[in-house]
Amino acid sequence: MTKLEDNIDCIPDFDGSIHFESSSTHSLSSCLKKQDTICEDSLQSPDHHVSFDMIEILEFPLEIGDNPSVFDGPPVQIGWTPENSKVLRLDIYEVFRPKRRNRFEMFMTTDERTESLLHRGYTDDEIRQAASESARIQEQRFQSARKRGR
Repeated sequence: MTKLEDNIDCIPDFDGSIHFESSSTHSLSSCLKKQDTICEDSLQSPDHHVSFDMIEILEFPLEIGDNPSVFDGPPVQIGWTPENSKVLRLDIYEVFRPKRRNRFEMFMTTDERTESLLHRGYTDDEIRQAASESARIQEQRFQSARKRGR
């Protein structure tokens, strides 16, 4: 059984995200509810509805990546193991969730990626090495495409 947070207090974090704290818990066996009702059009077939009342938010760490598609600087990626997990009522989340970002707002500059990695404990040498490896692979791809006449 999953513990459900109730009596939730919203606490803004330094980066603008909202964290939730709870003073009591309730047990919850599933976050999905399936309801069978009789269709008005046909009494032979049940109408199946799925509703969501709980969500689980997983927070993953930012790591040095290996995808050389960045324009400059170190590539980043999210890790495989979540660092944090929150279970919230969907209606509470919808009230306090941040505005959805467009693709330009998701773009991280070289400085933002570097600062984020430094904040996560990576050294300047590790970051420079990742950026250098990314640039080397980009150059190899460019040379290979040039040889093929693209």
